[in-house]
Amino acid sequence: MLLSSSGEARMPLTFSSVPGKHYRMRSCTNLLEGAWADQQYSLSESGPFTANPIQATAGQTSVYVESPEECSFYSITVDQ
Repeated sequence: MLLSSSGEARMPLTFSSVPGKHYRMRSCTNLLEGAWADQQYSLSESGPFTANPIQATAGQTSVYVESPEECSFYSITVDQ
């Protein structure tokens, strides 16, 4: 996924998921030189942020990230 700021405080990310599976979200700002780091997210537009694995409860999962100040890339993988 690739996001750039839309001016909103938080941006929603929705991805296909399998109920009961755990997912890890990471981000970087440069695919050639950047290192992937755990991404803080919230389960709601105003809730607290965490970097813990995301537990899916449905076929689609939505989380919120702070709007990036620069172009950012996101990776969501099944947490083993």
